[in-house]
Amino acid sequence: IQYAPEYSTLATDLIISVRKANTNEWVQLTLAFSDPVDTAVDVFKTATVTTTDAIPEDAMEIKIEMANSVVWTMFLDELNLTWLSSDLVDDPEEEITGPTAPEIDYNFIDLIEGGTLANEMSDNWEFFTPHPESDLDVAGKTNGKKGTMVYYKEGSYIDNFALKLQVAPAFFNPDNHMIIQVQTEGSEEWTVLNIAADYFVKINGTFSTVWIEPAEALPENVTQISFAFYNDVAWTQFMDEVHINYVEAEEDSSTPEDESSSVPEDESSSTPEDESSSTPEDESSSTPEDESSSTPEDESTSLPDTGVTGIAPVAVAALISGLALVATLRRKED
Repeated sequence: IQYAPEYSTLATDLIISVRKANTNEWVQLTLAFSDPVDTAVDVFKTATVTTTDAIPEDAMEIKIEMANSVVWTMFLDELNLTWLSSDLVDDPEEEITGPTAPEIDYNFIDLIEGGTLANEMSDNWEFFTPHPESDLDVAGKTNGKKGTMVYYKEGSYIDNFALKLQVAPAFFNPDNHMIIQVQTEGSEEWTVLNIAADYFVKINGTFSTVWIEPAEALPENVTQISFAFYNDVAWTQFMDEVHINYVEAEEDSSTPEDESSSVPEDESSSTPEDESSSTPEDESSSTPEDESSSTPEDESTSLPDTGVTGIAPVAVAALISGLALVATLRRKED
């Protein structure tokens, strides 16, 4: 592996798994890493990765995942495998073993059948009834920009959810390409949830289905939930089913007063902007001046800059923003 240690960590960003014959079960392997070796470019190192345990005898596929969040900071250089003769048959027609979906019984279901029951959504979704490769009714993100869907029910709280996606695993990683946030009663802050992805079922050589659930209990009195997707390759992530469990709120409880501003504008900040309190002097800075640097929508800005040392991209963005504000104030004074 060639990697940039300042932007990626092998122990957490490299995942290697094997799939057992005739199952949807992927077994993550325990890895060992050699000491890093310098390369001709200071920012990069190389390391040899091996498995510490024996690979299961019925392993039929191996999957290498690079979960680094900064593009062009991890590369596969060489791959050495040992193949063994086996009488096992990995029959795609055979019904896979193990559960293919979580056991859920929630009181709200959006099956995305030619439309969606979402209260709010971005404008970069297209509906398929059905999708030609999966025969599922889905909504697909049409470009590399952020796609969102927001759900809420007046007078109710959300205490659990499950989301079924159709994804192209080669281009979509749930840990890096989606953010799920909730807002609680009486608060304008958005809380990012830890999620768990499970029940992968292969559709064909390109697509699989996967279920997304919360990794832990939701906060109390959740009034809204936002699903945001950041994969930069269009048509590699599709919404298939949304399951939400609503519980009736207490009589003296209320939902946020201004639902129109409920969608989180920038996942890097947990508190949505309050445009009603902004003044003419600060309106120009109320939204990010360069959105490409605040979300994964333009990952080209994530390249390691070897020409400038000691200044992080965030610091440069802050400096530019500060200069722009000074220029604005000076123009107003003139």
